[in-house]
Amino acid sequence: MVILPAGKIATGKLLQAFVYAAKIVAINGNFDAALQIVRELGESGDFTIVNSVNPDRIAGQTTAAFEIVDELGDAPDFHLLPVGNAGNITAYWAGYREYRAHGKSTKIDRNDRLSSGLRGANFSRPQNR
Repeated sequence: MVILPAGKIATGKLLQAFVYAAKIVAINGNFDAALQIVRELGESGDFTIVNSVNPDRIAGQTTAAFEIVDELGDAPDFHLLPVGNAGNITAYWAGYREYRAHGKSTKIDRNDRLSSGLRGANFSRPQNR
């Protein structure tokens, strides 16, 4: 089941739910209202929340950072990621930190500083330079 605010979701994300034949429930409200409903359903024990409030999802996604370090030989200087509620940044940063703690990389990328510096920036019209 996918619970979302009516008319406030990117078409690509909505198509993903349709492709997998998910039951889609559109609510009148914003993302926070939808998340509140999802959290309540998760607390009932009948549903599992699979977005970034689920620590298992974050833990699983940290392995993507491992793969990047394995391929590049170290964490990148910068890793630009899409940000919704910042689950992607949390997961990758945790992966880079874990690899550094185990001596498999020498640094942590700087995506945390970059993302906080771009908060509120408008990228709707990128320009070629």
